[in-house]
Amino acid sequence: MVEDVDLFGQLDELHDNAARMSYGPLADGLLRLPAAARLRLAPALGRALEAVRGRDALGLATALLGLTFADASVPAGAGAEVLGEVQRQVLASLVRAPAAWRYANIGTALADIGLAPELTERAPLAEWLGVDAGELAEDDEDDEGDEAGEGDEDDEDGGVDVEAPEPDLGELDRIGRFVACLDGQDWREARQWFAFYQQMRGVARVEPPAIGRYFGAHANLEAGYWLYDRELSRSLGTCVPLEHIRLAVGRKDSDDQVALRIRVDDGCLDAVLAAIVRHQDRVTPTDFTALAIDLIGAAPEVLLETGRAQRARLGRAAGSA
Repeated sequence: MVEDVDLFGQLDELHDNAARMSYGPLADGLLRLPAAARLRLAPALGRALEAVRGRDALGLATALLGLTFADASVPAGAGAEVLGEVQRQVLASLVRAPAAWRYANIGTALADIGLAPELTERAPLAEWLGVDAGELAEDDEDDEGDEAGEGDEDDEDGGVDVEAPEPDLGELDRIGRFVACLDGQDWREARQWFAFYQQMRGVARVEPPAIGRYFGAHANLEAGYWLYDRELSRSLGTCVPLEHIRLAVGRKDSDDQVALRIRVDDGCLDAVLAAIVRHQDRVTPTDFTALAIDLIGAAPEVLLETGRAQRARLGRAAGSA
């Protein structure tokens, strides 16, 4: 039973250390609870969401909406008065959580629960709910820069948003192999994210096409499968194709992380994935040399992120095998 592990009591304190949590596994378990239990948990998760900074805000926000509206969406054209008390509290927490609104996927999640398109924006939703504009704090971008996530460069100065390329059949096959490998090695969310991406194709933009998270023995890992160089594309104002895996390796007790970008193609993908899996319980943000060496041997190019839109190419020393 839930009460046997005092899950309700633990969740009530989530807001005290929300910025250090990952919510994918939490959502997986909570969605299996009865509706009444989910609603009982929702306000605590809402308070946690208001404290979150960084990419985890999107994971928690979408999990929270799923928990609260899994059994009842908002009727078309309805006013805020149709909401239950918990549903109202959850949406109010969402509009007070600035970090969640940095990611386009939150609009898709709000539309999925039945909200009209004009209510998938923060300010109109706050007005609809009766939340005072003075409660809408701005996001602290400094908290965002070191997150081990895929969306930490959304607000680069001077960047021009470009349309992501649509995958061809070969790329879809490789993405599917990426997802199947991670899913078979105890990585979280990979299959669900790719299914969501496929469902939203032609409807809403979802990036990257596939992503998975692994909570290893010494580090937390996040791998995203990208089809283009997002930062260079933003700088040039045109799409620059680059099929690659972005692998972020984060500490388990803080936000410190390193990230590698590994170029992949049909010939090297399986070897790259094998290298990642081989090191998933060994690698740390301060000791990733063995992983990097294996990746350099498997992939045509491996880049180490050294700052916003800054990278260093990794390679073997001259004369090495």
